[in-house]
Amino acid sequence: MSSKNILYYGVPTEPPPFVPLRAGALTLYYHHGDLRHICIGEREAIQRMYVAVRDANWNTIPFSVSDLHLERAERAFRLTFTAQHTEGEINFRWQAEIIGTEDSTLRFSMAGEALSAFRRNRIGFCVLHPASECADLPVWIEAPDGTRHERRFPRLIAPEQPFLNVQAMGYRVGTVDIALRFAGDIFETEDQRNWSDASFKTYCTPHALPKPVEIPVGAQVQQAVTLHAGGVLPEVTTSTPISSLHVGDFARRLPQIGLGVASHGKALTPSEMARLKALNLSHLRVDLRLGVQNWHQTLRRASLEAKALAVPLEITLYCTESAEAELRALAAVLPEIAPPVLRWLIFSTQQFVTPPPLLSLARHILAQEAVGAPFVAGSHAQFTELNMNRQAYPDADGLVYAFNPQVHADDHESLIENIAAQPAMVASAQSLAPEKTLHVSPITLKARFNPAATSDETLPPPNQLPPQVDPRQTALIGAAWTLGSLAALCLTPVNSLTYYETTGWRGVLEREQVTPHPRFPSLVGAVFPMYHVFADVGEFAAAEVAPLHGSSPYLVGMALREDGRTRLLIANLSAAPHLLTLHIQGNYRLRVLDENSALQAMMQPEAFRATGDLHTVAAEGLSLTLLPYAIATLDTVSA
Repeated sequence: MSSKNILYYGVPTEPPPFVPLRAGALTLYYHHGDLRHICIGEREAIQRMYVAVRDANWNTIPFSVSDLHLERAERAFRLTFTAQHTEGEINFRWQAEIIGTEDSTLRFSMAGEALSAFRRNRIGFCVLHPASECADLPVWIEAPDGTRHERRFPRLIAPEQPFLNVQAMGYRVGTVDIALRFAGDIFETEDQRNWSDASFKTYCTPHALPKPVEIPVGAQVQQAVTLHAGGVLPEVTTSTPISSLHVGDFARRLPQIGLGVASHGKALTPSEMARLKALNLSHLRVDLRLGVQNWHQTLRRASLEAKALAVPLEITLYCTESAEAELRALAAVLPEIAPPVLRWLIFSTQQFVTPPPLLSLARHILAQEAVGAPFVAGSHAQFTELNMNRQAYPDADGLVYAFNPQVHADDHESLIENIAAQPAMVASAQSLAPEKTLHVSPITLKARFNPAATSDETLPPPNQLPPQVDPRQTALIGAAWTLGSLAALCLTPVNSLTYYETTGWRGVLEREQVTPHPRFPSLVGAVFPMYHVFADVGEFAAAEVAPLHGSSPYLVGMALREDGRTRLLIANLSAAPHLLTLHIQGNYRLRVLDENSALQAMMQPEAFRATGDLHTVAAEGLSLTLLPYAIATLDTVSA
């Protein structure tokens, strides 16, 4: 565990660098084959521009970059490289040329060739428009026949593509006109917030076309995207100001926050139980597949763990076509097991969204077995299923959806960027049924399964992790992402949040009896850094919550207030140290979780949580430097 990259990311490899570039008034970064953060002044015009190869199951095929050559002037550049996508039957190579000129124009072109025959769902460009700038913004769309139409980016999350048949498009960011022109295919735009991406994506190959498509050896793909910025262009500044943060208004109570029962099936040990009890959770979630024989044992174990932790259960039921018999069998054993039911989440194994008759049947059979427990319907896959398959649920007390932040991209920057989409999902879900409670369950770093798969996915070899497991679960970036997610969601009208699991690869602490996997760098019997995020919030479980307003998108957090105590939680979401001024006054105890304290925090969590430095903060505020993916916890103390 000596490598900083393992502490930061859970893997020993160094992430690809971000190379700063200029094209007139445009600033941007090259990052492993992509262009990212194309900005005009302080405002982001394009979040990302890249080429994707998607297989028949919509998996994004990774690629290597070679022959990189960069010619750079003060306000212009030319960059070329070769990218090769190789995985399974897929072997595809393309040549890139990216040119940025002094008149604030970018042109990104690719020329590709299939070196093997394979099935694809998409090959070509994707352009991400940042939702923070573009939501509800007017946009003009030009069709391939040259006709133009005035449109608007959606405010609430659009269930269908807002723009079809796109050859060019444009919108205004501040005083600057952004124009994009596409060549080599027909493009269209989807609202990626459906999948928790904080962007709208304009992509090649319309969804209405048949797919997957067989690509023969030697098939050619040539495309280009040109961006031009016009209008009143601001001056480019290169200074790095000190970020500022101040506490907003305390306007909401924290929602219920819980964890899932561990999917590995092993019982909790006494010390694991003690550490989980310190989190002061609101509930545990257990998944019962009523068509599988061992669901009785799963319910018994979950019930015992919930009672030992003194929390109720969020019981998720997956019913088959024999739903009535399965629900009656469950009702028959409930008096004996006596699980402490907080609520029921009702799903079908045949559909991603709860059929209304199934919800009504479950209420009819189970209502008397757990009096007062609400019945919740929705999607067990992701928000897009709920949004695109809208149903009326007269017998439901609430709506639920699940999500993970890396449906479309799994790099560190995308993971962090996508935090910003989470409040939009809540607002859009609430608009579907304003009178019902809203629950997000579960929230995981990786997808639990692939709802877009068109064929069975093969098991990974023993030296690879399962697709549901992310080594960032063990790392500082996982903890920082978790705090960012909580800060984004706890300020919305959501009623409950269920994250991760209790122990193991998808949990908040490692098991005491386990053989570590070479690609999952956990410490046996230790907690993961994200454990301390839940502990910090759990100690204020009945608190009011306020936002932290700041000048940097990479600094996030929230303030908690309960019984005369105040706690501030701040995360640095970037891979660089961040200097900030926190505009507070008074006496505070400061504890920092970062690369210097992470080992103690994981191996001796109780001792780490007792540490902290006292600070008396005057009118000018408190100055802090947070290292990459660090988390600062500040508590008020009496004079």
